[in-house]
Amino acid sequence: MRTRSRRAVEAARGLIEELGLREPSEIDVELIAAYMGVHVSFRPLRNQEGHLLRAGDSGLVVVDEAATLSSKWRFVVGHELGHFMLHPDEDQLHVCTESSLRETGRITTQEFEANDFAAELLMPSSMFGPRVERMGGGPPTIWEVSALARAFDTSLTATALRFILHTQEACALAHVTEGRIDWWARTRAFVPRLRQGAVISEGTLTAAVAAGEHAPSVSVPSEPLAWSKTMRAAKLELFEHAVSLGGYGSVLALLWHGA
Repeated sequence: MRTRSRRAVEAARGLIEELGLREPSEIDVELIAAYMGVHVSFRPLRNQEGHLLRAGDSGLVVVDEAATLSSKWRFVVGHELGHFMLHPDEDQLHVCTESSLRETGRITTQEFEANDFAAELLMPSSMFGPRVERMGGGPPTIWEVSALARAFDTSLTATALRFILHTQEACALAHVTEGRIDWWARTRAFVPRLRQGAVISEGTLTAAVAAGEHAPSVSVPSEPLAWSKTMRAAKLELFEHAVSLGGYGSVLALLWHGA
């Protein structure tokens, strides 16, 4: 995974400490915005997830109403607060699209910084890390990551990326649409190299979930060469768990292998 923005992470941590927040339930992003002098509003938006209007030391964050159908809106607000705190010299109106909120893709350094700020604000390492450590060893499941998402009231995808950042296990996360990898992220311990745009084998659990099958409650063995064609990958005992992202027509896959 890419290197996190130190200044973005430190800014979010400083804010969490300043507010004395100790539990995920205390992270009320609208109240945090108000504390920063930023009002949050919701209305239908086209071709954008949210935008920031700045006037001196005050700001207005407008979020697309569609984002409120899930916990995604909280990340949108956190992202815009990142811009408000970190990028005071930006234009008065700053618009963020779906691509701005993605972990990967051709986005600017400022968008990456805003994402890093939002992730640390909503899922502080001081609270998130210990919960990941308590998950124990062995193949993790999307359901375990989903439990973290409920605890922090964050989207499954954002939480899974945060999990990849904090776990010491050999794990990778792959976002698959129409049988191809859109993007992927891995821990340092994960050996296989996946490839963006690669076609996923029909024999994988991910392909089965994409076809409408329900995922089992545990990770299942997976053929390494279905994900990576390298010789190192072929020798691994790989496990896989996956879940459909519903209306998005995509599947989120979590891979793990032993030492």
